[in-house]
Parts: sequence; structure tokens; C-alpha cells
Amino acid sequence: MAVDDGGQHEEILDRIQLLTNKLVNFCENADLVGRSSSGDKSRSSTVCLDINCPCDGRHPVLCTGEANSKKITVSAGIGVKHLCQLWYIFELIQQLLTTGRTATQRELYYRSLGSSGTQQQQLFPSQTRLNARLVEAVDLLQTERHKVGILSTAKGLLAGPRDTIFHGRDGPASALLHLNTEAADQGITITESLVANCTSFNSTARHVIVVEKDTVFQRILSQGGRHLLLGRLPCFIITARGYPDYRTIRFLSLLHDVADKQGTQRLPMWYLGDLDPHGLSIYLAYRRRLPELKWLGLSHKDIEEYNIPVEACGIQMTACDETLLRRLSANIESLPGVLADEVAYLNTSRRKFEIECMYCKGLDFLSESYLITKILADPPPHKSS
Repeated sequence: MAVDDGGQHEEILDRIQLLTNKLVNFCENADLVGRSSSGDKSRSSTVCLDINCPCDGRHPVLCTGEANSKKITVSAGIGVKHLCQLWYIFELIQQLLTTGRTATQRELYYRSLGSSGTQQQQLFPSQTRLNARLVEAVDLLQTERHKVGILSTAKGLLAGPRDTIFHGRDGPASALLHLNTEAADQGITITESLVANCTSFNSTARHVIVVEKDTVFQRILSQGGRHLLLGRLPCFIITARGYPDYRTIRFLSLLHDVADKQGTQRLPMWYLGDLDPHGLSIYLAYRRRLPELKWLGLSHKDIEEYNIPVEACGIQMTACDETLLRRLSANIESLPGVLADEVAYLNTSRRKFEIECMYCKGLDFLSESYLITKILADPPPHKSS
């Protein structure tokens, strides 16, 4: 799959050339070996990797870049590996763009292991370190990760009405995905091709339900649950299986934007997650990019309204939960009103509640009653409160 058009490729490749030239000039001008072995922290040099700065990496006096995040200081061995990691990432991006190929972050990590010798010689000690350098490199290039052919490992799953068809740039003649298969009934992977190329869709779906957990997503779709829900509430059901990945966020934004552009329907978006500090935090992670996403539940009002046995279903918070709850409480004034109420309840009850506690009302209760009742009882808002 081509990751972008040739014009953008050329522009990004020019930026890579500019930054690597700065790195070469800096390395020729700085005694990196001496700095690595001397341990003298006073002997340091700084390279500016701001593509808008006229400096060439060789003459620091020409540097006008003010963003410290785009400068790397090399001193007493600190910073040398940082430069090597960035160089390696730039080289990988250049290869992807010139060949038109794509790769996942996980594939790039294993590729880096293959190019290293012993464990002590590994350029990236962990997947996390490589991911961080990818983010930095993409920021320096002033582009986006998917535009340089780097994909996150697929997390997002999608299900919806069987009449749904997603179209590419050529409209109905270029169907990208049709949700009329048994595999799609159980949730189908949100692919990079779908996100990058979808320009329109046809569907009877009138809502989007974002589910925090894969187990709940599968329960909703299992056995008769899917038909109980979609028969009365045609909707897209999506999960990123925990904290949202970049691709799932982009797909949700695409659904919202395309529906608005088509003008035939609005797609109110609802979040279903645990009533605990992590569930609230995951919702906020979505909402930073999707301000129209509305909190559906689980809420403390649900616990009361549906007579959920608090002693039996409430779970004592862990130390990690308590830490996260304190952070949420410290920022309670900046939280949406509905979330502030949930944080206050958690602080009072000192217990957390999983979505699964609703199963005490029946295994199909979520699909058959809860989701339908709550969504249809609440008029779709233009913006989340």
C-alpha cells in the first residue's frame, strides 16, 4: 500500500536530507569520541534539529531555533546514542518512502535487533525506546507517522450493521470494506488501508458505541447479543482494547467527519467503560481527540438505579487505582461535569465497579436493555458536556 502521494514523499525526503546533513556536519565538528570517554561534562556541544532554523549543524552561532525539544546536547557520552537512534529512524523512514512500503512499530523493533550484535550493543533497549524515538523523529520532520509508512500494531476492532459499506476515493466503485461477513459480525480489524483511503460510507448505523474492554465488546457481539442490540439500535461498535491507539482515534474522527460531510446523518458517539480510575482515564484519552464523545457509563447512578449489590460487585481499589484517582481528583475542576461526579463518588465509596457487574441482571442485559435504554433516553448532543 502506498502511504502517501509522491509530492509529500519528496518533501519529507528533503527534510530527512536536511536533518542528516546537520547531523553529519555536527559530528565532523564535534569530538564525540573524546566526549564519550572523558567524562568531562563541561565539554559539551549542542546540535539543532529544527528544520526551520538556518544553522547547518557546524556553526552553532547561526542557530536561531528556540525550541529546546529540537536540540540535543552531547556531553560525557550522554547524547551520542540518542543521535545514533535518530539517524537510524531517519534511514528507516527514507527506505519506506522510497520503496512505498509500510511497517509496524513492532516490525521495526525486531529489525533493529537483527542489525545489532550482543544485547549490550542493541541500539534500542526496548520497544518503548524505539517508539519514543519514532515520535521524536516524526515531530522533527513535521509530519505524521502514518504519512511515512509507520503503522502502530492493530488494536482497534469494528462491528456494525451488515449493510455497511466503506468506499474509497472512487466512491461506490471502490468498496474498501463490507460488514456482511461472519468474521465482521465478531469484530474486524480497523486497518490502515481503511483509515487512509475511506472517503464515504453507506450504513443504517445511527450511533457509535466505543467500548473500553475487548471482553465486553465480545460479550455484546456473542450469541444473540448482536441481534438484540443492532435490531433496535443500529450502531457501530468499536473497541481499542484498553487505551486508544492512534489508528482507532483516526477512524473514529473519520466516521464523525465523513458523516458530517455527507450530511445525511449525525453519528453521536458514546463511551462504555468501567467505573474506576482507569476507565475514566481511558475515556479522557479518547476525548482529547474526540470532544464529541459522550460518557455513557458505567456510572454511579447506574449502580443505584439497577440495584447493583455494592458489597458483592464493588472491588477494593489497588494502590495503582488510588494513585490514579488522586491525579484525577487534583484536576477535578478541569474535568467534564459528568466525570467530576464519578470521581467524587469513587473518592467516597473507595470501591470500583467493572462493566461486567451488570451481568448480575442477565448475560444479555447490556445488549438487550442497558445500551438501548440509556442511548435512546438521551437526545444526541452536538458536543459532549
